Amino acid sequence: MNRPVKTKEKVLSTGVLNITEQTVNAHIELVNFSSKKLEMVRFQVIDWVPSPPVVNFDEVVVLGPNETKEFDDTLNTVHYEIRIKHPGSKNVIVNTFAADADGFTVPGLTIVQSQLMKIDEPLLNDNGC
Repeated sequence: MNRPVKTKEKVLSTGVLNITEQTVNAHIELVNFSSKKLEMVRFQVIDWVPSPPVVNFDEVVVLGPNETKEFDDTLNTVHYEIRIKHPGSKNVIVNTFAADADGFTVPGLTIVQSQLMKIDEPLLNDNGC
């Protein structure tokens, strides 16, 4: 008998990153490899220069089966973090990149999901989504 696998939501973080001279955008790519199940991911791009930090971009994304989506946020700061509320499914992968003005990846600022840190804090301004 096959039982559904229960997944537990988790919050992942890039940690606070310092931009380079070439960095213009934070780029986030999401994919749902499931052939049947919808998944929801929420992510934030957080500016850490003010105190307390400020959320510059906050997006809730519904990923259909076998669907990928990507997002860009223009960075107007020197220290930023990408924080992700992940559904916990092994079929959902989130990768983050810093991009230059031409949309190319900035070397050294690619963070794949296996490098994201699980944190005990929620998203900023989390309303349950």
